[in-house]
Amino acid sequence: MYNPYQPFNYGGTYIPNYNYQNPYQQFNQNLTQQQTQPQQTMNNATNTNKIFVAGIDDVKSRNIPFNSDFIFLDNDKPYLYQKTVDGKGQFEVKAFEIHEIKPQEKAKEDNSINLSNYVTLTEFEALKGQIDELKNKITKMSVQNQLNSLTSSAKSKERMEGNNEQSVK
Repeated sequence: MYNPYQPFNYGGTYIPNYNYQNPYQQFNQNLTQQQTQPQQTMNNATNTNKIFVAGIDDVKSRNIPFNSDFIFLDNDKPYLYQKTVDGKGQFEVKAFEIHEIKPQEKAKEDNSINLSNYVTLTEFEALKGQIDELKNKITKMSVQNQLNSLTSSAKSKERMEGNNEQSVK
């Protein structure tokens, strides 16, 4: 086995070098020391995670990782772009317009309900009275129908009994 940090043995037998040192060991130690030391420099700039672009073509040309979703802001226009990339690398870009909503405008929108589509209380009470009248008429009609059926069945029983008496005589 060839080892560039060890003299080559022409005899074909391997001579182990116990004094061998990994050339990357110093790099790894420096890296771990950097990771464990707290960051002492303080940035005064606020990170807002905004990516500014020059338009939708700039958004389309930017490479972002698969299975991710990024938001871009236009430098010149009040537009926001959303770029979504799936697992196959296919992307979709949606554009949205940005405008400020002031609290006064929101209150005006809430109070501007069109009441002409609703029934007033007096109209509702009148309709309720008509429904109650119809209910009363229906109950009277059903009571009359029941009485009529009872009287007709009683008359038919009397006839049957009268026929039975005549046939017995």
